[in-house]
Amino acid sequence: MIGAAIDLLILGGTEAVTTSAVSDKAEVPIGSVYQFFPDRETLLFAVAEVSSRPLQDMTHHITQESNSDSLTPTPLGPWLSEVITQLEKQWIEHPADVAAWHALVSVPNMDSVTGPIFSSFVNALSSGVTSRLDHNAHSLTPEEINERCWVLTTSLTAVLANSLSTGRTTAMESFRAWAQCMFTS
Repeated sequence: MIGAAIDLLILGGTEAVTTSAVSDKAEVPIGSVYQFFPDRETLLFAVAEVSSRPLQDMTHHITQESNSDSLTPTPLGPWLSEVITQLEKQWIEHPADVAAWHALVSVPNMDSVTGPIFSSFVNALSSGVTSRLDHNAHSLTPEEINERCWVLTTSLTAVLANSLSTGRTTAMESFRAWAQCMFTS
């Protein structure tokens, strides 16, 4: 059912994801849809949960990393590049997920569905960036770092969702260079 909802979301946007459309697409009785998803928001939240697994996994990884006793963290440039690469690898394996996540994030009224997941990742990313910045060489406030991480995350999903596979390498190389420039003064 979630796969059917993802297909509908990619093809027709959030408006296309209705319980009856999911029932038809998944070829299951409408009662089965309602058994697991009592309303449209619950269904869209399940789609967000599935399609955002790379963000959730990376949030967990960054959080664990920041809680470890590592004396010398990886410098910002290589660390940020690795975070982007890991997200790219995970979403490339599941292109429908990145397209679905991007579609959900792009719709303003979906913030109640995507906001907590998105915010958790942005907060973890901000923490990771902050711990790796040379505080003597930049003048970014914590709010500016968080805002730039928000833009970076939104842009990454857009690049991955909209890049053709043949042009993705070039797009991602450019994206990595841009991402690192975001945190230099």
